[in-house]
Amino acid sequence: MPRWRAASAAAAAFAVLVLAAEAATDGSGAGVAREGAAAPGLPVLGRTSGRAQPLARVEPPLARKRRARGTLAGLPTRLAGSPPLRSDPAGTFFAAAGHGVRRLSATRPGRKVALIFDDGPGPHTPAVLRELRRAGARATFFVLGREVARRPADVRLVRDAGMELGSHGWSHVPMSGLDAPAQRREVALAAATLQGAAGLRPRLFRPPGVSWDAGTARAVSAAGELGVLHTIETSDWRRPGRQALVRTAEGVRAGGIVAMHDAGGDRSQTVAAIRPIVRALRRRGLACVTVSELLGAPPPGASSYGFAELERRLAASPR
Repeated sequence: MPRWRAASAAAAAFAVLVLAAEAATDGSGAGVAREGAAAPGLPVLGRTSGRAQPLARVEPPLARKRRARGTLAGLPTRLAGSPPLRSDPAGTFFAAAGHGVRRLSATRPGRKVALIFDDGPGPHTPAVLRELRRAGARATFFVLGREVARRPADVRLVRDAGMELGSHGWSHVPMSGLDAPAQRREVALAAATLQGAAGLRPRLFRPPGVSWDAGTARAVSAAGELGVLHTIETSDWRRPGRQALVRTAEGVRAGGIVAMHDAGGDRSQTVAAIRPIVRALRRRGLACVTVSELLGAPPPGASSYGFAELERRLAASPR
């Protein structure tokens, strides 16, 4: 059996197991019904209010590892203790530090900004990838575990296009509304699903709705991930029009992070705005990169496919 087919089969089997495990947490099957949130019909994990619900037993890989007090626990190996990160009370990154939480910023971002896309993968993800490729820009895609389970092929497209993949949690539930075990399971299920679909574990975590607390920081750091926020929210989910999206994104400064969405609703305006945004930022001397590149890490691995082959795969992706 070809390797890609074996990987697809493994990812599909894992998705079935994960979705079945989650369905067992709540017999009602109630979901989160709002644009940009998880699709209705699937329950969220843990407890948002009232009684606690039983949870799938998925342990974060580093949850039991003891860490030295006062260190930045859980930072990715290639970033931990490195000059690109500095303490900043208003920083766009966060991590657990001993018994507390530390906000961080990129120390030397240079003339770079990070483009990020939340809530995917979805029907517009291939079009977003196509526009980024044609613009010669890179971006980080913060994917939802339950959507990865539904669309594993699109996650592999993101990977193969030379973009970066990060975690957006499993179900798009606000993290600060969950108890500590449920937060850990949101992080762990999302990471395990991404591993099954794309063969990699995320090093970055973006809390849905930018809702997080100290428990989130501890859960994220225990999983070996770094929390990511943003400096510019385009609010593309409001569909304000292409020009409005471009004007908003143009306000970013060097070292900033521009947040958009590739799923969760009609993202045609976002797709149309990508190349104008990249051109506008380049006129200001700003390069569009991934979050890890903003922090001084190398760019993602080179695409395993040529441009023509990726174009063919993108065009063949289901809408």
